[in-house]
Amino acid sequence: MKGASMGTYIIRRILSMIPMMLVITFIIYLALEFTPGDAVSHLIPPDAMTNISPEQFEALREAYGLNDPFIIRYFNWVGKVLQADFGYSVSSGVPISEIILNNIGPTVQLALASLLISSVLGSILGLISALKKGEIGRALCRE
Repeated sequence: MKGASMGTYIIRRILSMIPMMLVITFIIYLALEFTPGDAVSHLIPPDAMTNISPEQFEALREAYGLNDPFIIRYFNWVGKVLQADFGYSVSSGVPISEIILNNIGPTVQLALASLLISSVLGSILGLISALKKGEIGRALCRE
């Protein structure tokens, strides 16, 4: 890298990830917009849905901000995520940050195990392919 330090390169790469993350989250959020129902309809069991008046349903939608336009809901969500407010699980009502913290240990263990296995297998296969360079090509040409 001419004229640029490694630190500058790393900072540029990290900064280039910001628009990419915004685009990816926007696409996912947009895809969720097209799924049937909304958060309120998932909160309420189907048998209880008949006991709720349309006014109560709309009040719940308003309380969760689901009556706002899509783009406003998206940027509200991004703002909360940037503040480390991930909200609550629809199914259990537990804060998402608590769920993440409870599951971070097994996730890190799995990631480290997969890194170790892939590194060992990759090194072994790389060594074998370096030692046997061109042998498959020669074998195929003989046939």
